[in-house]
Amino acid sequence: MLEVLAERQVTVPELGTFTARSAPWVILTSNDTRELSPALKRRCLHFQVDYPDADRERRIVAARAPEVEPTVIGEVVDLARRLRELPLRKSPSIAEVIDAARAAAHLGTAGDGRGVADPALLSLLVKFGTDLDLVRRAQPDPDRPAAASTPIGVDGSSPAGSVTERAFGAGRARSAARG
Repeated sequence: MLEVLAERQVTVPELGTFTARSAPWVILTSNDTRELSPALKRRCLHFQVDYPDADRERRIVAARAPEVEPTVIGEVVDLARRLRELPLRKSPSIAEVIDAARAAAHLGTAGDGRGVADPALLSLLVKFGTDLDLVRRAQPDPDRPAAASTPIGVDGSSPAGSVTERAFGAGRARSAARG
């Protein structure tokens, strides 16, 4: 990639070097799971794309999964948005919300009062075991009094620190919490 950006050429070992006739436009995407090198960052303009608002996300899911009822879509989108407020290592993507809406419609799990506790939806929306543990601790337990539950706040407060903080450091955890 640096060869394309810095020298406007690309080398294919079996075929040789190809030089661009004009400055190439290169669009890079990243889900921010790995740091990009300083050399690559220096050659790029950075634009952060946030999640769409709830209404737009519902419309996206409805367009990609037209067979799913709007009430199911709304419940799954709301669940994903609540999960994104937690300091998860990986927040639910739009594609995962679409899959979860289809699964909820097929399994009949949306609207059953189980909400975040539904294992089928969580397995589609939460990808790491440590995140799943955090989600389970953050949701109220109907069998325990409210004072006995131990929710994890958006600030990631817990005795050992948040998952994001342990994985990426305190600075990244704070920026994820600010959203």
